[in-house]
Amino acid sequence: MAQARLIGLVAQDCPNVEIIVQGHSDPSGDPSANLRLSQKRADEVLRRIGAAGIDVTRFRSVGLGSQEPSRISGSQSSAYYDRRVEFEIREIRGNAAASGLHRTLSPAASACAAQLQAAVAQTKLFYSPRSITAPSDGMPAVVQLASQASACPDARLRVIGQFSDEPGSGETPATARLRAVALMSSLVGAGFDPEQIIIAAHSTPQILAGQPGLSERRVDFDVILE
Repeated sequence: MAQARLIGLVAQDCPNVEIIVQGHSDPSGDPSANLRLSQKRADEVLRRIGAAGIDVTRFRSVGLGSQEPSRISGSQSSAYYDRRVEFEIREIRGNAAASGLHRTLSPAASACAAQLQAAVAQTKLFYSPRSITAPSDGMPAVVQLASQASACPDARLRVIGQFSDEPGSGETPATARLRAVALMSSLVGAGFDPEQIIIAAHSTPQILAGQPGLSERRVDFDVILE
């Protein structure tokens, strides 16, 4: 629910989007009952977002039953991951041009963004098995990334936690998120603005194109342009 409320808060500053709250169920049981259950899940999440004092006029809940399996693999059964609520962001195109959503970056912003993206492509943190503590030898490069992002207009740094799904690794999607959260906490503790850093954790391990041997126990970075 903390993540759901965060989406609601960010949406207050995005008048050009509609947020679809999607309820899902596992495939067991009666399909019509599952459809109703998934709708109730979406409705309840939306109710709790509104109960936090967040404007939900641009939110819409929909139940999808079991028609869209999560396809997530982890320590639990597949049915566990199917019983979920997800969010889809849809742009309201009619207002996009008027709002300046696709505005052109200034030359200065474009230059520093290009430099930041180049630095991001070269920076990764590799972790010991099951560890969420950032390796100290990799932190100088990460601090440099955060410094570049802070000095770059219209750019933010996204921290992407990864985990290994190898048999016996003892890692789960929660490991990936904790890595991202712990790293963000370290950067905030070093004096960086928490609004400058976005956390995103993949639910499945990501193998980078052209780098099949790269360890999945890592944190990657990306640049968000605003």
